[in-house]
Amino acid sequence: MQFKIPQDVQRPDTIIGPITFAQLGTLLVGGAIDYAIYMALANTYYWYVWAGPVSIIGLITIAIAFLKIGDMTFSRFIIYYIEFMFKPRDRFWSKNDEYYYSVLKKPILIADVEDKHQQLTEDELREKRKKLQEISKILDQ
Repeated sequence: MQFKIPQDVQRPDTIIGPITFAQLGTLLVGGAIDYAIYMALANTYYWYVWAGPVSIIGLITIAIAFLKIGDMTFSRFIIYYIEFMFKPRDRFWSKNDEYYYSVLKKPILIADVEDKHQQLTEDELREKRKKLQEISKILDQ
């Protein structure tokens, strides 16, 4: 008996054509904001006054819903960019401290990393030293 094995299970399910539920929600929220701005400005002003804000909000909504930069969604790209601009570029070592790689990822405890290094057996340490000596000899030549 043969069974179908699901492929690409990390991909979100599509609702309407190629549009996912998150994209549809983004379009609905952005469209509602766009429509509210249109209704607030269109009754009292000419089209060239409300066309600017409505088109800017519409373009931002479409970018957030559909644009991908480097295999990332636009909103994730903007979050990483803001984080890059405001985080310090220099890293300072601190024993028994947490280091957050990103706002979107969970922290790594430095103590956990040190424990992994201390759990090596004597044979593993000898192998590592031997490999290091071989690499040193190659580089010294």
